[in-house]
Amino acid sequence: MPRLQDAGIFPRQYGSGSLRERFGLTQEASSLDRYIKESGSTSGRLDIVDIHTHLWPPEWGLDGARRISSGLPDDILRKIVDPAALLDEFEAAGVSLAVLSTTVESLFGVAGPVDAKLISNVNDWLAGLVKANPGRLAALATIDPFSGEIAAREAERALGELGLSGLVIDSSRDGKFLGDASVRPTLAVAARFKRPVFVHPVNAPQADILIAGAGKLGNSLGRGLMNGVAFLSVLESGLLDEFPDLEFVFATLGLGAIVQASRGGRYSRQNRAEGRRPNIYFDTMGDDPSIIAILAEFFGPDRVLAGTDWPILPSLSQQSLGRSFKTAGLDAAAQVLIAGGNARRLLGRVDR
Repeated sequence: MPRLQDAGIFPRQYGSGSLRERFGLTQEASSLDRYIKESGSTSGRLDIVDIHTHLWPPEWGLDGARRISSGLPDDILRKIVDPAALLDEFEAAGVSLAVLSTTVESLFGVAGPVDAKLISNVNDWLAGLVKANPGRLAALATIDPFSGEIAAREAERALGELGLSGLVIDSSRDGKFLGDASVRPTLAVAARFKRPVFVHPVNAPQADILIAGAGKLGNSLGRGLMNGVAFLSVLESGLLDEFPDLEFVFATLGLGAIVQASRGGRYSRQNRAEGRRPNIYFDTMGDDPSIIAILAEFFGPDRVLAGTDWPILPSLSQQSLGRSFKTAGLDAAAQVLIAGGNARRLLGRVDR
């Protein structure tokens, strides 16, 4: 496909609007509109989709010889290789759907070569988990976009053949961020399949200095810095113009970057007031009502996704998330969108 596009035979982008709209046919109510109406009519029960959960193949677990030193405690390492632990915890908490990801950093660290065959095996494993748990699990394909065409071919296989729901990529690798030319082929595949790209934070350079200064939170702050720079690189590199329909998801660890983004450009005060926003989403990383309120106010409730980083953080629950939404001052429609509606639309799974 990339060769056909380079030759001008196949288009790189498509016009806006649905096929129905292009032929001048009457627009039907969208699946998301129907979903919001149906979800709002239920007895106060939220349809929770956790966009940010992690599982690793068993050989990367507590006793796995392949595991990169992660600094995670033993109880987390036991959970992160145990799909049953996730399914049991989420069922008890009332979470409808977990969206799995296995990051390149967790397999290989933040620098150096990546084994393409191993990446393919991980994606096969994720697809098998989804197939074995229909309706309860979805998965994002593990992709190293900084490997160029190799990554694009695996993204094509993962989305086209395996049917995975999107891509998870690291915010940085070997000193490169998303504006690097090597990332373009992978993003082109995601745009063509109309599947989201989750940009996951990685350890910052000199993380040991941050940890020495601020402990465990210093490490998280460094990861937020890397994700924030990746977010700004998307804004500043022309990617949004090159792929106008591509949808990105960022972890809220990078929330500090919105201060810079708000100083002008696509997130200027005027653009926000006029509702002109990029297709960029942030996950809540838990259910703190103040954080949820900030995200919803700045980005809009249609750009915020429920997420936890499980098993680093515990599962969301019907009770705690519902209370947090009310404390944050969200109306019923916003609650439906953030809890699961936005994620289901991104994943193409609105019709449950």
